Amino acid sequence: MLEMGTTTLLVDLMRRVNQNQDKLNYELNIGSRRFKCTTIPILRRDYGVVGAICINIDVNYISDYVTKSAERMAEFFRQYSATDMKLDENILSKEEYRLALQGKRHFRDIQGPGA
Repeated sequence: MLEMGTTTLLVDLMRRVNQNQDKLNYELNIGSRRFKCTTIPILRRDYGVVGAICINIDVNYISDYVTKSAERMAEFFRQYSATDMKLDENILSKEEYRLALQGKRHFRDIQGPGA
C-alpha cells in the first residue's frame, strides 16, 4: 500500500468531497522525516475532482531550525508569503467563499462580515 499513496489519497479525497468536506489534513512520516500535509480538491461542476492543491510542510525543519530565532521565523514567513503572480481562482468552500466576499479575512476571523 505504501507504493500506492497517491491512489489511496485520491480515493479518500473523493470520498470526503462526496461528504462535503473541503480538504484533507494528514501527517506523512518517511524514516525520520515528518511532514504536515493538506490537500484541497479542485472541483468542476460537470467533472468532479479534476486536480488538487497540495501543501506539504517539513515539520522537522520548522521545529529544528525556523523556530530557533525570530529572524529565521520572519524570513520563513516572508518567503512563504511571497508570490510570483496573482490568479483569480476560488479555493474556498462555498460558505467560506461567501464569507470572504462579505469581508472575512482569514479562517480564524470570527468577527466576519460587518464587524
